[in-house]
Amino acid sequence: MTYKQLIDQYEDLCVKANKSEFVVKYMTMELSQLEPHIFYMKLNEEIEETLLKTIKDALHKYIDDHLPVDYILGYRYFFGYKFMVNEHVLIPRNETEELVEHVLMYIDHMKKPLQLLDLGTGSGCIGLTAKKEIDDIEVTLADISAEAIEVAKHNAKTLHVEAKFIVSNWFSKIDKQYDIIVCNPPYIPDEESIGDTVDKEPSLALYGGQSGLTHYETVLSQASMHLNIHGLMAFEHGYNQKEGIHTLIKKYFKDATILTVKDLQDKERMTFFSPNNASLIKEV
Repeated sequence: MTYKQLIDQYEDLCVKANKSEFVVKYMTMELSQLEPHIFYMKLNEEIEETLLKTIKDALHKYIDDHLPVDYILGYRYFFGYKFMVNEHVLIPRNETEELVEHVLMYIDHMKKPLQLLDLGTGSGCIGLTAKKEIDDIEVTLADISAEAIEVAKHNAKTLHVEAKFIVSNWFSKIDKQYDIIVCNPPYIPDEESIGDTVDKEPSLALYGGQSGLTHYETVLSQASMHLNIHGLMAFEHGYNQKEGIHTLIKKYFKDATILTVKDLQDKERMTFFSPNNASLIKEV
């Protein structure tokens, strides 16, 4: 079977199963370990049998077992870096890349060195990316899941990044202050339906109570003890949660300067605030 025959066959299967047909080329290319220009040159060549079986097995896991592509491959690219992911961590999203991009721009306007806490780190993609991009910061990664922290440690090692790791239920084991706290907590309301691949991700990293804001209140109610008064706190959240987030921030930081930013889909998905540094919080 040639690459083209395989792709045609499995794209048809994806269409019939209401799955993304674009996954077929992506997974075939990744599992073949071919650069895109080489891959397209080989479309009419025969696939070696062992590799063919590997690709078919992977595609059936996606089509029939509804497993997320990144769990099947065992990794996800984030900000150009390769992060290991598995069933213990949320798969990094494109929106989170946008959050990191904004945080990096804020860091450019802050006096170094800086202490950054990635709270609820999962795979470590936020904190480790920040450290890869900017040398003059110290990064701490915290998560309630010991299994997630092991994934983050693996990613730090493969990315050659130094970081501190803490197994902590939000701030429960955190004993210091930070200049920057970035938090992407679970924010899907408990009763909201999700896709058949998303539901394979850890529920602990997805659901945020009846309104989706439970974890934001928990974090904000304790954050004043851990956030530098002139520092920055950054959240990712649902597209319709801006007002609720602003209300909670003002509840616990009455003098805070707050800014919500739209993502590339024109949805309000990121909120930044400082307890007492109005000059920091601006469009960047």
